[in-house]
Amino acid sequence: MFPPEMIFPSVQRRAKRNPNIKPLTQRSQSRRSSTNQRPSSSASVEGGLRKLTGLPGRSGNPGKRRFSSAGQSALAIFVVVFLILGYLGTEPTTVWGQFGFDAFFLDTKDIATWVARVCTVVYFLFFFLMPWYTARDEVKPVPDRVTA
Repeated sequence: MFPPEMIFPSVQRRAKRNPNIKPLTQRSQSRRSSTNQRPSSSASVEGGLRKLTGLPGRSGNPGKRRFSSAGQSALAIFVVVFLILGYLGTEPTTVWGQFGFDAFFLDTKDIATWVARVCTVVYFLFFFLMPWYTARDEVKPVPDRVTA
């Protein structure tokens, strides 16, 4: 659309004065030629999810909070329930079929509706029970250099 010289004129002026700075056009060409292709979006999403889900469980720093196994399990269940609810929210209620039996206590026979109801209860239990399972986390005392 626009050449880089028009968008970043100050960088181009510094590049003319300092021989160690490459102009933008040379930088982008050298970068493209060395890598040949950009990383795929699925690889970057996967890396982000690994960082997001892996950070709470493995804090190697002794001054940081360590999550208990109950907290890690609750977080894992919450993520699974969240994904199931997100999927069921985009599909019709007959996506998984209906129960094969007729019971008087069922107001609907759709399996997806009952799974969504159970997942909704579990979703809110995650927040309701949070004071219980976070109380079991190990927390190091605040260092004197911070409180003094």
